[in-house]
Amino acid sequence: MGSCVCRFAWGGSSAWGGSTAHEQRMYMTMAPEQEGESAKEKLLREMLVAQKEAGKQTLEALQKALEAKDEALEAKDETLREKERLIAERDNQIVVLRGKGEAVVANRYIVETTAAHFEYAAGRNASSSHKGSKNFAFEHLLAKNGTKLTNDAKQTYDELVKRTKGRFDERSVCNELNDIYHEVSNDVHYPEWMKENLRSGIYAGSEGGPLGLALGVWVAKAQELQYIKYPVMLVHNRNIVAKIERGRVLDPNPEMT
Repeated sequence: MGSCVCRFAWGGSSAWGGSTAHEQRMYMTMAPEQEGESAKEKLLREMLVAQKEAGKQTLEALQKALEAKDEALEAKDETLREKERLIAERDNQIVVLRGKGEAVVANRYIVETTAAHFEYAAGRNASSSHKGSKNFAFEHLLAKNGTKLTNDAKQTYDELVKRTKGRFDERSVCNELNDIYHEVSNDVHYPEWMKENLRSGIYAGSEGGPLGLALGVWVAKAQELQYIKYPVMLVHNRNIVAKIERGRVLDPNPEMT
């Protein structure tokens, strides 16, 4: 039977006295001496054992480094999400303050801040307002691969249709919601329907077409989720057709029509 290699002296030291921790590990990990094994074979076997132990320690160190990196990235992502939320909240406050002293067309403000708040609530970084707005629309407003409105959105749409002179079918409103960020980005900053005698407040809408209804559907859901917290006057075909507040479609104030 093979015997185990046990040395009790290393450089004049007895037992483990005076040896380093590394030397101790080397003794402990040595395999039993094989019967008939040559000195060269024994040395090679001991080198392989030592290499295996070193490799194991390297892998453990690498795993710890990767875990530390993941934790750092997660903390960085959380900081970025919080920053985006604060920016969206600041934009909300700016719109509210401006709306107290002037008439503000807030189409793009509304879409951007809603997208940012939605992505934050979902635990994601808002890579872009365009992507965030699509995510919001397909989560809360669109069904059937974007060709139909969800039940809540359809109810708002029906309420708005009652207040508009021209009827736009559901599919055309869905088309606007599919890429609403692009649509509101094409709007001029001061459209012609911004009359000089328009009262101060926050407005959304369009000169005509289904975009105004799409914005109304968007605003109602964003208010319901408290992503925007101010009432919005909806304009369609240069007429104020509704006041949307806390997710409800209401008649506008008589003096504003």
